[in-house]
Amino acid sequence: MENEEKEKKKGSLNTYVKFAGVGIQMVLTILVTTFIGVWLDSKFESIAPFATVTGSLLGVFIALYVVYKEVKSM
Repeated sequence: MENEEKEKKKGSLNTYVKFAGVGIQMVLTILVTTFIGVWLDSKFESIAPFATVTGSLLGVFIALYVVYKEVKSM
């Protein structure tokens, strides 16, 4: 009886840790793609805000896709 409760708590803790990892991954993906966009804007000034906006939106879509796949696999 006691072992079942420990396993249940351990399983719920693993779920929380997995979702926390997904959140961190989302933030990092958005930050990296945004910084790539900022870097591209600094290199090619003729496209000034376009690369930053595109990079940040691309990061959001990639992050949402990863979250969707992670939730679907559960």
